[in-house]
Amino acid sequence: MVNQEPCALKQKQEEPLGQIPPQYLVYPDKPPCDPPRFHFGVGVTYRQLCDYSVQHRLVPDKFFTDSRRSFDTIEATYKHLDCISGINLYLQSVRHPNYGWIVAHYSNYTWHYEEVEARQEQIVIDLIRRELNIQDMPQWHHIPVNYTVLFNSPLPRTQIKLFPLLLARGAAYLPASGNQAFTDRTSVALSSQPFRTLTGHADLLPILAPELLLWSHAVISLTASASIIVLILHMRMTV
Repeated sequence: MVNQEPCALKQKQEEPLGQIPPQYLVYPDKPPCDPPRFHFGVGVTYRQLCDYSVQHRLVPDKFFTDSRRSFDTIEATYKHLDCISGINLYLQSVRHPNYGWIVAHYSNYTWHYEEVEARQEQIVIDLIRRELNIQDMPQWHHIPVNYTVLFNSPLPRTQIKLFPLLLARGAAYLPASGNQAFTDRTSVALSSQPFRTLTGHADLLPILAPELLLWSHAVISLTASASIIVLILHMRMTV
């Protein structure tokens, strides 16, 4: 007779959690004790991700029948959701009987940097569920060590919120350029999320020019100060 207890225990460990045990949360001011990795997100199927791209014309038509572009298709969906939500999102593969992916916002290793206020997070959750036609609420999903984030792995960082996000419903997403292609049929309105994290949108550099100029001045000042200190130390050593 085969002992099924280890299999049942493993399955139970990988079931999504509504609340993560406090000891699994990693804090930046405390060294981690290598807890298992959990990602907080909404479960979604591959078909739902593809159908969303088809419905909103996020990729060229030829992608829909080309299996080699399947990941480009679902990547366009997550990028579009990331854009209209106003916060950082990513796709994570998971083990689950009903779906194989989650649209996630953070993990137990990055929650401290990415977590937003409860009201804003609820707005984003409702947006994702509505856009993808999902009934389930987000949960914590255990990710085995051999599973990797395929798209936009969330790295610990401080968010820099600078500019309003334009919510472009129905805009065609161009994965190659990372920009929104606005057409005459596009309905553009201000997003309910007042600010968006800066994540490398080159087309927005003109808008950010004043802030970038201030940053550059600060960097130049620090560099000049460091050079003066090095020069003084060098002079003292040579005397």
